[in-house]
Amino acid sequence: MTAVTLSTVGYGEIAPMTPAAKTFTILFIMMSLTVFAFGIKELTRFVLTENIFEKIKQKKMKKMTATLKDHTLICGYGRNGRQAAHRLLNHGHPIVVIEQNQEVIHRNEKVRFIPGDARQDAVL
Repeated sequence: MTAVTLSTVGYGEIAPMTPAAKTFTILFIMMSLTVFAFGIKELTRFVLTENIFEKIKQKKMKKMTATLKDHTLICGYGRNGRQAAHRLLNHGHPIVVIEQNQEVIHRNEKVRFIPGDARQDAVL
């Protein structure tokens, strides 16, 4: 009964149990709690390390850039790329910037970015 109470399963014994049934019940409850705790741990690890919100944001950005037509592609958001982007945006031209530096991508919300190396054909 101690294992049943501590695990918060909370059922009462209907009939007297044999020692084998008690052992099975205790092992079954402990195994169930272990599987549940492992599942919670893995879910938490996935959310924290995989950064699911960032992946959702990237997927949304890819979907938005796929619908663009007659846009300008800027490779890199350094000094020259930033100036070109601001001039094009001021004139109302849609742009997409390919940038490797994640800090630059996170700092600029109004510019559409594709993370990656512009020298690779797959990114282009």
